[in-house]
Amino acid sequence: MSTWLFRLEEEDGVTPDLAARAIGLGADGLPIPGRATLEPAGLLRLETRESGTAALSLPIDAGPAGVLRLQTTLLPPRTEPYPLLYELARHRIKLYLAKGEEWGMFEGELAPDATARFEEARDLLGRATTEPDPRRSARLARESLIAGLDASERLASAHARIQIRRKYSGKKVSDASFGLEIDLALPPKLAESRHLEPFGLVSLPVRWAEIEPSQGRFAFDRLDRWMVALSRARRRILCGPLVDLSLDFLPDWVLARRGDASAVRDAAFAFAEQMVTRYRGAVALWNIASGLASSASDDDEVTRAIALVRMASVLVRQLHPEGKILIEITDPFAERRWMKPEGIGPLRFIRRIGEEGIHFDSVGLRLVMGESVEGCRDLAELAALADRFVNPERHVVVTALGAPSEPCAGDPSGWHGAWDPLRQAAWLGEALPILLARPRFTAVAWSALLDRADHPGRAGLYDASGRAKPAASRFEAIREALRGEALELPDGLFQAHRPTSPRVER
Repeated sequence: MSTWLFRLEEEDGVTPDLAARAIGLGADGLPIPGRATLEPAGLLRLETRESGTAALSLPIDAGPAGVLRLQTTLLPPRTEPYPLLYELARHRIKLYLAKGEEWGMFEGELAPDATARFEEARDLLGRATTEPDPRRSARLARESLIAGLDASERLASAHARIQIRRKYSGKKVSDASFGLEIDLALPPKLAESRHLEPFGLVSLPVRWAEIEPSQGRFAFDRLDRWMVALSRARRRILCGPLVDLSLDFLPDWVLARRGDASAVRDAAFAFAEQMVTRYRGAVALWNIASGLASSASDDDEVTRAIALVRMASVLVRQLHPEGKILIEITDPFAERRWMKPEGIGPLRFIRRIGEEGIHFDSVGLRLVMGESVEGCRDLAELAALADRFVNPERHVVVTALGAPSEPCAGDPSGWHGAWDPLRQAAWLGEALPILLARPRFTAVAWSALLDRADHPGRAGLYDASGRAKPAASRFEAIREALRGEALELPDGLFQAHRPTSPRVER
């Protein structure tokens, strides 16, 4: 067992609740199995089975930047405590330098505001290094971290706006680049309403438990109505998953046989066959497998998961040769691997599928803050994650992008402050261009149209009564900008000051 100790100061912005969410990361950036405990005398202990270097990842109250999950640099184990804020600030400076070099943003004055803030962060960290007073050193390191976060987010935003112009210059942006995930409980008449007008791609999420509650008895009515309505409205339809091993997806009668891999496989095949046969005339893109990288706890389970992916891929290619195939990653930062000693990360899972010769056209990413992503990640981390999934051999579709418009119970995270409708709109305005700017990223779907009373965070573009929130008009403004010839995106958080009095854009 390897051990790391981190010294906490009052200035760190680490409460016991935040410390309880700490995890370790390995050299590949993936969580490594282990445990983190908060000890007396202001020490945070990280223990893992891994040898070599590791990083600590945890949510931090970073003042004006919000409550964000951040990480340290990779560090060798030792019993002498590391100063937490110093290591967090050092990692942020390292990330800025790495991404600035990778993106070619150090030439000329491409991001002058980011450069100025970076120089400030580096100066503050240098002063923290030589400051003999531990508490004053911690304060300087905290100021460096905040400046570094601001610098790296500004860099990511400036880079996205440059890349958007390069990627779409002289091209017509497809309507299907802008998508929406639909709650099937909503009335299908919405398919022809103004609410769905901006979205050329509509994702219809499927739960096997709802469609086949008992073996051989299917309830397709609700899905049928949406398929017909969207086909009439000439929307491109993404449907699935056909295979998902989560408890929420599987019917009770399948859960009762979960220990019998052959029985589950045969039942999944029969369900997928029914789905593809019934809807192959309407669906353009099949989500054949979702969350399998997260559900597999050891190599045997990974092997069985890949066999299910193969089965679903072959089935779609036989029954619907024109249909495109997507494999969805529901845990893109692999946070759940912390509790799975022999688990597999999403990128390695995707590589394994490719090495097995299994056909698929796109990787799907769920990037919903507080749902598929624990807490909140800053824009530079979001951009860095997207870069890791860029692959010249296949497309990437963000199957769900989302952020709350109010704080979620039990989740202290927030971006540039506590979540509210204006912060949700500002986050959308920055995150959407960052993702669409990436090579091979072909579509981004927002995660919710309307707020639901039973869903925390209120991530909809419209409130429960149907009134537009600022995020709705921000989405529409970005769409219109990318469909125009100038490709001039509306001002984002780092291009303009926020309005002094909150108002809903209409």
